[in-house]
Amino acid sequence: MTDYTAHEIHRLDQAYPDAVNTIDDLTGDPARKARLAEVGPEVFAAELTRDLANSAANPISLAAWAAVATVQLMVAGKSWEDDTDAAWAKVDQLTAKIERRRLRLVEAENDLLNVRGILSPNGRPRRLPADVDLVPNVAPAVEWLADRVDELTAELAKTQEQLTAANRRADGLQNDLDSATKANTAYANENARLRQDRDTQTDIANNRADVITQLTKALEKANKPDQLTAYANEDEQYLIWSQHHQSWWGPSRSGYRSNPADAGRYTLAAAQAEMARGCYCCRVPEVPVAAGKAIGRGDRAIQAAITEATELAIAAGQENKAYDVAEAIR
Repeated sequence: MTDYTAHEIHRLDQAYPDAVNTIDDLTGDPARKARLAEVGPEVFAAELTRDLANSAANPISLAAWAAVATVQLMVAGKSWEDDTDAAWAKVDQLTAKIERRRLRLVEAENDLLNVRGILSPNGRPRRLPADVDLVPNVAPAVEWLADRVDELTAELAKTQEQLTAANRRADGLQNDLDSATKANTAYANENARLRQDRDTQTDIANNRADVITQLTKALEKANKPDQLTAYANEDEQYLIWSQHHQSWWGPSRSGYRSNPADAGRYTLAAAQAEMARGCYCCRVPEVPVAAGKAIGRGDRAIQAAITEATELAIAAGQENKAYDVAEAIR
């Protein structure tokens, strides 16, 4: 499309009819005006140019060239009119398209508002009302969403009930735990008190006379090792203390124990049968200790019972035959 200014376009619009009316004056041939109307300006301009160029006897005059220029201007003006009409037609087409899309956008906004109302109906059933006109392919999706929202709402209510019940159970368990903690604290305090009472020992010097008496009886029977039971009750339970391992012999030959409460319990005869172990570093590797003097007693009381049993064993001739003083010192 030829680029014309607004002024030139206006001038061409005004010159076109004037040029048609005065074409006979410009060319000197009134018949050409009829030819112009017959074939149109584009063909007329071509014929006029051809005729003027072929007329050797009559050189092309200024008026003839002016006529050609006028016709060319007419053609240019007509082309501009065609381009302008096409442009306005395109504008109308785009305007109509924009309007259609605007209407579709309004419909979509209305559908969205309707969907919101269906999914949040303020206590009413979540169903598609008969008076709501949605796009056909949107309605099934909205129905499915409404059903799904109902399902999720029911699940949420059930979960909240379960959570409430769990919170109540947790509160009950916390109360039970608090009660158990108080009871455990009371038990620990009582146990600590009993342990303190158990560990409170009397001076062993008060029992020195009894020890001497037992030693005297043992010395009298020094030549009769099998008479060791004279210083104890045969039915009394005994624990086996290992001087070598500094621990108590376990039940059923299961190894040594550090706690007398876990040690094996034997009669005196069974304890003597178990004490067949010897070493080089202990004068008396193992001795029977009365269970009542070791279980539940404090460290001082247990050590006193071990010392007493060791002295009785030495007095009764129960010393280790493999004992080596040099090994013991080393």
